[in-house]
Amino acid sequence: MFRSHRLDVVYGRYREKHHHWFRNLGSRFTNAVATAMVKKPAGLYLSSFKIMSRLVVDALVNYSAPFPYLDG
Repeated sequence: MFRSHRLDVVYGRYREKHHHWFRNLGSRFTNAVATAMVKKPAGLYLSSFKIMSRLVVDALVNYSAPFPYLDG
């Protein structure tokens, strides 16, 4: 699907998370900050589990400023 639809980034989602409560708390905080700072739609799920096109990977590698933030 990723290639046949020519998508640049596709996020995956855990079927069931088994993380420590402290990590889940950090994830909730990060989600709230992303919602407030970059106007992320409330229903949009961001995850570190993703697949990216070569175009996006190359752009990230060539990004010269500090702290690239793909999700934003």
